[in-house]
Amino acid sequence: MDRSNNFRTNFVGRMVGDKAECSRFQIEEQILREDSDVDLTKLAQFAFKHYVPKIHRVPIWKLLLRVSSTAPEVRKDITEHRMQEAEVLLSSLRTMRLNTERSDNGKELDVEYHPTAVDIVRMIQLGNETTITHSSHHAMEMDFQAQLAIAKQMSMICESNWVDIYWLTKVFDELLSHIFTQKILTEVVDNLKNQLVKAYAEMGNVDEHIWENMPMNFWIRCGGAVVFDHEPLLNLWDKVCSSADCGVIKLLSTVIYNYLIELKPYLPKLQINDFALGKGILSVKTQNAIIKTSIDSVLQSGRFCSKKYEI
Repeated sequence: MDRSNNFRTNFVGRMVGDKAECSRFQIEEQILREDSDVDLTKLAQFAFKHYVPKIHRVPIWKLLLRVSSTAPEVRKDITEHRMQEAEVLLSSLRTMRLNTERSDNGKELDVEYHPTAVDIVRMIQLGNETTITHSSHHAMEMDFQAQLAIAKQMSMICESNWVDIYWLTKVFDELLSHIFTQKILTEVVDNLKNQLVKAYAEMGNVDEHIWENMPMNFWIRCGGAVVFDHEPLLNLWDKVCSSADCGVIKLLSTVIYNYLIELKPYLPKLQINDFALGKGILSVKTQNAIIKTSIDSVLQSGRFCSKKYEI
């Protein structure tokens, strides 16, 4: 049985109580169809513990991140509202851009225009003007780069559905920024550096000042979007979407720690800028192993706490 079928079997088996009847038809028809109600707490528990099939990833994330409603009677209305809000923001952004560039020579906006990742971030900023005015330049730049990195990944998973790209980027970024305040982020990174200095000292001589140039705060702030390739990253984000705040902190710090331990042989050759580390250094297989090991470690430590949803 492949991992997709295993997820369906486990999830539907617990939800409907009869594993003998578990099948792809059941999970699509009984759990994720438009007219069914979903228990988000149970969905979060299973999304963390089991592989999430690609075909179900976007609808599951939309449920866990509250982009979609669990109540079938209002789901259509909320979807329509989400679409209208995104369309207004995109139209406003493009109108402002045309006016700014003085290129508005009676040219109409193309209704088929598909926003880029940068457009998605600008739309988020346009809808959050109050936060922009209260942020320092450095904080604004980090937020922009984090949102851009997330938007690029969401563009790949959602493909042509730019409304989903916008909303998933927005709410996933809000999830991370809410958890990783400057205080929490500083504490997490300082703890990471202390662990790495100790671990590397035991493994061999490495200049401990190397960690000062590692943008670990940004890697965590963007949920690892610039660290891992797309496939391993989605497996990680399945767990981020389904974890409580304490679980997200523990998981991301563990993943970054294990990643940098695995990276030891390559450190002297790395080219690091303020926000990114070149991908492709470690194989996808190795990245998947790092993420799996990190998830298992969090589960075994007893420090994982799945999301609890209020009805």
